Amino acid sequence: MSGNKIYRFWTERALHRHGIQVCEATEGTTHIEITQKKWIVHSSSETTICNSIFELLIAINSINYKSL
Repeated sequence: MSGNKIYRFWTERALHRHGIQVCEATEGTTHIEITQKKWIVHSSSETTICNSIFELLIAINSINYKSL
């Protein structure tokens, strides 16, 4: 995860509360970029732009279900 420290802190907290583990970026993992109150989710096959943490959680959950 990269971006503003304050947004990153609250994003990590929200993800942890929903049982999503945040770790260092490695090959083949999902990366979240935070820019100007937008969350950009980069996965292996697609990029999704989210306008809120709620949208981010939906996007991450859909990526997790696609990878099962």
